[in-house]
Amino acid sequence: MKKFYTEKWWDRKEQAYTEIINALYDMIQFYKVYKEDYGQDDFISDERATDLRQKYSDGIRKLYRATDLATLYVSEEAVNVLVKLRNREILDQRSNPLWEVYELEYKYYNQSLTQLLIIAKKDLKK
Repeated sequence: MKKFYTEKWWDRKEQAYTEIINALYDMIQFYKVYKEDYGQDDFISDERATDLRQKYSDGIRKLYRATDLATLYVSEEAVNVLVKLRNREILDQRSNPLWEVYELEYKYYNQSLTQLLIIAKKDLKK
């Protein structure tokens, strides 16, 4: 019976990390496209922008939910990365160039993803 509960717990932990990593990936893709294409003559199409914004909205909602519930399944180290990401200073889009906002947000999300991948690998080996 203990083995069953241990396996279930591991599955939930893996699912939590997967949800967090997928949400971060969607956020990174949003900022990557916007930082690379901003100011270009052939800026992304309206259809692509709508798709990216939808994935961004879904990603941020999932990420906030996962951050709130993370203490149940993921390591304290992972929770700290998520809390730090949530509480970071965000540049004001009205008083800063948009390309700078996109660049900085991309950097924050990418660093968090890199850290969480390392943490998840270590945590899931236990």
